[in-house]
Amino acid sequence: MLMRMVFDALDSLRDYLASPSGRRMRRMVGGALILGSPLLFRMPGLRRHWALRLAELAGGAALLVALGERLRDWEPDVPPDHA
Repeated sequence: MLMRMVFDALDSLRDYLASPSGRRMRRMVGGALILGSPLLFRMPGLRRHWALRLAELAGGAALLVALGERLRDWEPDVPPDHA
């Protein structure tokens, strides 16, 4: 029952992301990640947090930029019966 609800929610999310408003949202969120992640890692208050330090060691800013680029450029494969 719960798994069915999760899969239905993921199907709805995929349908939304394939819509014109979903494309705009992906473009905006992707752009925010690309522009904001280097700034996030330079904020003095956040740099003291252990999780951000660990992410910085792992190249976190570059990973967030790559995630933003993939989100911005991703085109979901929506079956014809969902379009």
